[in-house]
Amino acid sequence: MRVLAPALFAGAALRVTVATVTKFLRPRPSLLPLAVLPALGSPLLAQAAARDAGGLGSFSTWLMLPFFVAFGVAGHIALGRGAKAVAASFHPLASGEMELGGYDRSVYGTSDRAMLEVVAAAAAAGLVMWLGVALSFGWLTFLGVLGVVGAVAFDLSRWERMAVSANYVWFQRGFGRKVHQVAIENIRDVSVVEEEGTLPTPRHYKNSRLCRVMMRMHDKRAVALPKTDAHASLEAVENAANQIRARQQNLADRQKKDGKDGAAAARPDPEGGRMPTAGDKQMLKELRRLRQRSGDSGNTTSPPAVKANADSDF
Repeated sequence: MRVLAPALFAGAALRVTVATVTKFLRPRPSLLPLAVLPALGSPLLAQAAARDAGGLGSFSTWLMLPFFVAFGVAGHIALGRGAKAVAASFHPLASGEMELGGYDRSVYGTSDRAMLEVVAAAAAAGLVMWLGVALSFGWLTFLGVLGVVGAVAFDLSRWERMAVSANYVWFQRGFGRKVHQVAIENIRDVSVVEEEGTLPTPRHYKNSRLCRVMMRMHDKRAVALPKTDAHASLEAVENAANQIRARQQNLADRQKKDGKDGAAAARPDPEGGRMPTAGDKQMLKELRRLRQRSGDSGNTTSPPAVKANADSDF
């Protein structure tokens, strides 16, 4: 018994040592960085890493969740900016005129329910991609990628923008919908309105502010143009309002000049009568010609009258 006790103790110690080494050499902890880093680049590599890490039961799989949500949002931002740039290039608001200024509604900075729904759609697409990777469903991962594209299309359907040209103010609420056109000569005054946001935003959380251009017409109607993030787009909004005011001033100066020219044309001659026109000058010329002809005929008849007087005198 004394000889077997040390042997049994050594065997137990050996088993504990082997179990400890095996635990540290298991592949799951070693795959933790490999499961997180591929999520930033390729969902397919992340799917392989998550499969080896143990699916939804692994801590590394749950650690990839925020990265995939961020991946969906970042994909929406990149694709959305490109799609809006192409749409604005091929379908500008000011048809036939050059755009002097304008702005569009920001998605991640505007405190508006419609914009928060677009953000939620992009985040949900990232969540679907994460589920596809965690469950090793390739079709679900592909569905999440399509969800990012769908979020871009959803964003375009709620895209609001405005532009100022030489004679009109243009604005649109949703790409592909009706483009509204307002003549600058019908605008009485324009102002920039700022207000506090009521809903949190991903960019500013609860410190969001909104701004927009407000126009009042001569018929006392008010036209509210699209609102956007005041922190990032206030300068563009004020520039658009200043462009409208500059065009109004140009129209007022032109009307004032035209009024002076019309008054000068209708002003009477200080020497009497009105200013002669082309027809009046032709009539005066004809009248002088008739007077000259009558004068010539009077000179031809005067000598006989003198002769008659002479005969009577003699």
